[in-house]
Amino acid sequence: EPGEPDGAFMNQFNCARNCLWDKKWAYWSYTRAITEKVFGKRDDLEEDIAFTNIVKCNISDTIDNTPELLRNNCVNEMKVIQNEIEIINPNIIIMYTANEYDKEMEKIFTLSEVKDTRVKVGKRDMPWREANIVYGNNRNGRLLRVGHPERKKKEGETGFVTLVSTWINNE
Repeated sequence: EPGEPDGAFMNQFNCARNCLWDKKWAYWSYTRAITEKVFGKRDDLEEDIAFTNIVKCNISDTIDNTPELLRNNCVNEMKVIQNEIEIINPNIIIMYTANEYDKEMEKIFTLSEVKDTRVKVGKRDMPWREANIVYGNNRNGRLLRVGHPERKKKEGETGFVTLVSTWINNE
């Protein structure tokens, strides 16, 4: 139960900032390395990015095995992720997930210039989908859906960090 009590919920803001950002796990360390490549090394890098989950009501502590009905209700009916994105108002969105959520993304965003492929990350292939998006009140942005960085090469020409940070910087 990470976080501090905040009414009926646990507020994980400070826990994420003070605990997770410095973890060696691929999700956090690769994201931190990408952020450093894009914004430069600073002590407050986490201020330039936001984290969330596309599904707020996952039924598993590990791999995502959310049934389609639950996923549809959470993403498309309740529109939690859509509302979060509109509040944060980003121009770049990167989702660490496979293609199982592509149809949900197509309901959240209007996509154009979609490039759906696989890329080589070290010795592994990884799903890679990029698109220009419109969301909310005609807010334009870019979307990259990539696989989870776990067990993927981190650095080098075909490293996860290099591929994602290069995509971010190529506007």
